[in-house]
Amino acid sequence: VVEAAKIMAQEKVGSLIVFARDISLKGIIEQSVILDATISSSLLLTIFKKNSALHDGAVIIEQNRIASASSYLPMSSNLGNST
Repeated sequence: VVEAAKIMAQEKVGSLIVFARDISLKGIIEQSVILDATISSSLLLTIFKKNSALHDGAVIIEQNRIASASSYLPMSSNLGNST
């Protein structure tokens, strides 16, 4: 993940990677492109390659695997005060 992030930063490629830990993202994963794939920098670079079918949305990593790509996350209900 770190290697892919470094390369994408150098190439100015945006990416959103979510590490699921304590909160289940099952509902979001089920509405995404399910991958259940081994994490690799080459796969992450392919997913976030400009104009690829999976580029939009987030990648969700769960239990040390890429669970899904093209995952759309809900907006925060706390859009107001930051105090």
